[in-house]
Amino acid sequence: MVTGIIFVVLPGSDNVSLQSSVLHYICPVMVFLDYLFFDEKGKYKPQDPFLWLIIPALYVVFALVRGFLGGEIGDTGNNFPYPFLDPTSTGMGVYMVTLYMGVMLISFLLLGYIIFAIDKILGKKYKDEMK
Repeated sequence: MVTGIIFVVLPGSDNVSLQSSVLHYICPVMVFLDYLFFDEKGKYKPQDPFLWLIIPALYVVFALVRGFLGGEIGDTGNNFPYPFLDPTSTGMGVYMVTLYMGVMLISFLLLGYIIFAIDKILGKKYKDEMK
């Protein structure tokens, strides 16, 4: 869900291929539906939203290192997977990339705690129904 939200909100999502649509729109919806219909509710712990930041943080490190060391991604004309990760683009710079990453980190954490709260509510509702 967070992937879909971030993709829609941040710049660079206006030229979307089928592959990108599946990755950024369909997969997040499917993950949400999987959680809603199949996962046991009420299992998340208060520290989980912090743990959920590990994969996005590692991805940013990977994307930046790959962007500086690697070549062009496909035929995009860019070494970075997203414009907001490209400190070499006009107007971005390291400061703006760092700012975007800080805002995303806080947003991911807030959304994580919203998901945590929803999970607690759904878990309590499920347990009440089972009584």
